[in-house]
Amino acid sequence: MIVYADLISGDEMMTDAFKIKPVMNSKGEKVEGLFEVESEIIVKGGDNVDIGCGNSFGGGGADEIVDDSVEKVNNIISSFNLSECPFGSRNEFKEYLKEYVKKVRTALKDSGTPQPQIKAFMAIAPDMVKFLLENYKEYQFYTGSSYDPSGAMAFAYYKEGALTPSFVFIEAGLKVTKVVELRDIFIIESALGKVFIRFIADLFEHFCCLLL
Repeated sequence: MIVYADLISGDEMMTDAFKIKPVMNSKGEKVEGLFEVESEIIVKGGDNVDIGCGNSFGGGGADEIVDDSVEKVNNIISSFNLSECPFGSRNEFKEYLKEYVKKVRTALKDSGTPQPQIKAFMAIAPDMVKFLLENYKEYQFYTGSSYDPSGAMAFAYYKEGALTPSFVFIEAGLKVTKVVELRDIFIIESALGKVFIRFIADLFEHFCCLLL
């Protein structure tokens, strides 16, 4: 599994268990430097549920059977313990983005990221920031589990007709880490076991030939 962790705070913000998509502007063009993930409402500790025609954070439709003992949550907010952190104004959001881009550049440099990659990020940063500012009124803002408002944020918005929000992330601000799962370990151990058995069989066959 691939984990996307905040370069600043270290908070896990996303994994490839969710379907990652490019962010498109109003002209249908890809916005470089951003990606998004669609969320769902799930039963906490259970499977996805039908939320009817209600708002994703409100109630379901009139015909929906509601079980008061069941807790429904947004799968992204719940999975990564995101906390809402609203900005007071567009200018405040602008200042955050300005400082955040600088912090990402410094973090990339400190982590040994190749200079061409850092320059590429800084080259697309102005258009990326412009797009985010243009959509300021559409967003709900979420920090990671450490609630560090200076670190990475997820920008949630509703697509037309959507009952649950999509979450937008700044790609360069997330460190990509490959996490080996238990299932992968079993596969590796199984493969190594087969190789070892084959080695012993070949060795035994060779020994028998020498005896003959």
